[in-house]
Amino acid sequence: MSAPTRPHLARSKSADMETVEQDIAPDILLELTQLLNQHFTVRQEAGRSRLAQQVGLSLNEYRALEFIQEFQGISARQLAQLLDISNGGMHALLKRLESANYIWKSPHPTDKRIVALHPNPARCADLYKRSVKLEHLQHLIQEDPVRMLAVYDFLLNQIIQMRHTSQQWLVDKGR
Repeated sequence: MSAPTRPHLARSKSADMETVEQDIAPDILLELTQLLNQHFTVRQEAGRSRLAQQVGLSLNEYRALEFIQEFQGISARQLAQLLDISNGGMHALLKRLESANYIWKSPHPTDKRIVALHPNPARCADLYKRSVKLEHLQHLIQEDPVRMLAVYDFLLNQIIQMRHTSQQWLVDKGR
């Protein structure tokens, strides 16, 4: 039996997030988001551990590279806060990543006393290959493109919100 269709989404292939959110009660949307986040976090950590091991990095080194990739120009202090490690531990971790050519450093654009961290795109490219099978995703898009667009919009909105929240936390924590 197929899932019930949502006629208001079928009228336009560009269904936006507001339409989807108006159709779902806010408490249900929040609960769904928290549930997805919980399951995603557990699976993401297991995947990180596996990938780090495959490329010969520690889990903290791999996580550091993810943060440096996401927040290009992040300072060592901010990175240490995100990883919850000491300044000495951070110095050693960054030294290992830099000597392995995973990252490079530059003076921070607004405060020359701070070092900004950047990923080496050529060296990091293999670390971030997508694990979702493209064929499966293409099948889902062909099967129900409107629903997939709504899911995509929802997830994109969540990612944007999480990125904004994380960046704000880093700014507030640095004060």
